[in-house]
Order: sequence, then structure tokens, then C-alpha cells
Amino acid sequence: AVWSLMSRRLNSQKPDINLQVPCCVESLAFHPNMPTILAAGLFTGEVRVWDVSETEEPLIANSQVEDCLHREPVTQIRWIQDVRGQYLLATTGGGGKILFWRLSDKLQCPVSGLRIFSGSQRLGSTALGFSKLDFVNFVVGTEGGGVLKCERNLRAFRKITHREDSLLWSDEVHQLLSKLKPDSRLKIKTIMRKHATKTRAKKIGMKELLDARPPPERLFPPASKQSFERHSGPVYG
Repeated sequence: AVWSLMSRRLNSQKPDINLQVPCCVESLAFHPNMPTILAAGLFTGEVRVWDVSETEEPLIANSQVEDCLHREPVTQIRWIQDVRGQYLLATTGGGGKILFWRLSDKLQCPVSGLRIFSGSQRLGSTALGFSKLDFVNFVVGTEGGGVLKCERNLRAFRKITHREDSLLWSDEVHQLLSKLKPDSRLKIKTIMRKHATKTRAKKIGMKELLDARPPPERLFPPASKQSFERHSGPVYG
């Protein structure tokens, strides 16, 4: 339920709009520059975005629940800016992934992603902290009390393709694969080539990459570069 606090007809018993969801909402974030745009992370791992000024059909985007995306509660959601000043949606949760989305893509697929690990152990995250002055470093709080310094390294994506063999790879996919370990990069490219042959795809974007269903544990590079002293319980913020 959403109320407008600036409305002269404010009624605590009657919200301005009711947003229907299939399960519990775990996190919420309004767009910094467009106050009617509301993003939410759900218990199922789905991400939804509404325009609360639209009373008839407020839902404008929603993600899928898949192995390579979120399948566990989305515990934190943040609007962040890239190096060009454009806003992205950053989401994380119990599955140990941090995903970055463009609203213009209608949340069909993320533009990039990271994994949160301590050694070989996957860590569920509960908090994200970003600086408006630093487009590389950010902080993650985990379920186990860990505080991690991470790097997002989200360069400005270009509308170009990178040719390899007979396929054209988008700049998003090219950047993502370049950050992976050689064995993971080779594994995913092999899977993608087989999928492209089967579907007769010539251009490989993030959607085609996810449709090929690569191993989730190989798809995104690790995020953490430094860890700090642990807390005794989950870090929220």
C-alpha cells in the first residue's frame, strides 16, 4: 500500500494505491530523481518496479526467477549511478549474487553481476552501501556478520559488438566474460556456441547468454577484494 504524504486528501485508512504481489516484500527503494518509480525485491527472488502514479496498470517491469538470477529473498535493493550518471538498480540476497539492472531493459536480464564468496564459501548478503563519489568500490554486509569491500567495475557499456568466430558478442557480455577465470570463460563460451547453433543466433547479448543456462557458479566474477572485522550477527543497512 502506498500513501502520498503531500496529498490534501491523506487518509491513513485508505492508501492512494495498492500494489499486488504474490509473496512478501523484502526490500523497497524509490528512484532518486523520479519519486513515483518504486522498486521492490520479493521473497521469491523476483524484482518488480512500479509507477505509483499509474493507478490502473502500475507495474512497468519485473524480473524472472532463475538459477542465474535471484532464487532467494532479495534482501537489499538500491538505485545507483554509473559513470555516465545513468541510474541502475542494484539487487542482492541470500543467494550470494549482486545483480545490476537497467530499467530500460524492463528487467529482462541484468547488465552485469558479481558473486560474494569467502574462500570457496558462498555468502548470502543483507546490505549494500554505495558512494556517489566512487564508481568502483562499494560495501556489502552479509548474513554471517561479514563486511566486505567490493568492486563493481561497471564501465560505460558501448553499443558495439565484438566478433569472435561467426558470433557477435555485445559489449556487456564481452566485459563480463573478460573478468572470469580462463576455465570459466572457456566453459561458458562453449555452452553459448552450442546454444547459438541450436537457436541460429548470430548476436549474443545478456538475454541470449542467460537463455543458454550456463552454470550459475561460473557466470559472474567474485566481488570481494577485502574483508573487515566480522560482526556477531547479520549486517543490515
